[in-house]
Formats: sequence, C-alpha cells, structure tokens
Amino acid sequence: MSKLKERTMGKAAIGYARTSTKKQCYDFQVREIERWCEESGIELKQVFVDHGVSGGKPIEKSPALLDAINASESEDIGYFVYQYRDRVARCVKRAALVDERLNASSTEQINLSMRYPEFMEATEIFVAQMKDAFRDYFRSTGEME
Repeated sequence: MSKLKERTMGKAAIGYARTSTKKQCYDFQVREIERWCEESGIELKQVFVDHGVSGGKPIEKSPALLDAINASESEDIGYFVYQYRDRVARCVKRAALVDERLNASSTEQINLSMRYPEFMEATEIFVAQMKDAFRDYFRSTGEME
C-alpha cells in the first residue's frame, strides 16, 4: 500500500462541482460525486459548488473552491472528489495552486472522469497537466474561448 493510501485510509471526502454559467446545471456532477463516495464506502462531508464561475479565472474568484480546499485541510479529510479536471481548473496556474494546497495536506484528488481514478499513474497525471498547458496556450492566442 502506498504512503498516500495509508494516510487517506478511513478518511472522509470533500466534493467540488462548478458550472461556467448560471444556466448550466451541476446536479449531474454532484450525483456522480455522491455515487462514487457511496460505492467506495467513503463518507462525503460536503459538496462545494461554484455556480456561474469560469474555471479560467483566478482562484480567488471561486469562493466555493477555496472553501473546499480549506475544508480538505482538515485531519479527517483524505479525498477531494470532482467529476472532471476542468471543473477545478482550466489553466495551469490555477491547477498548480490547487495541486499544491491539496498535496500539502496529503489530500488525494479523485477525478471521476478517469476510468480508475485511484490507480492514476504518472503518465495520466502528465497528460492532464499537458492538456492544461495547451488549453492555456490556445486561450492566450484567442483560438479557444
């Protein structure tokens, strides 16, 4: 068993969902987070939702994300669960800030869009980070909104 798995064993989860516009619905994201926790036998303490907040904005513009990260720093939290990586961050800087804070508290990120999130390997992490970098590049050139 990995050291991270040992540190998160028996711990609860915090969920995070986000929509870019107020017209979008976050119910599916929340249901998937709840389902994963139930199937995994992990207590879900709370799901934080940023409704109508762009994932490309500075992290300070996402109050629920900041609250979720702060809640994840609690001793009894071992997991930070979200449906898709781009719900947490759509730019490298924001993703790095989230990763840094969660890694500092030994909170494992569970990306439900990955087939087996608990077995995420270095290559998958690298690819996710490269996607973040390409997204930043194309946004800065105006080729992607």
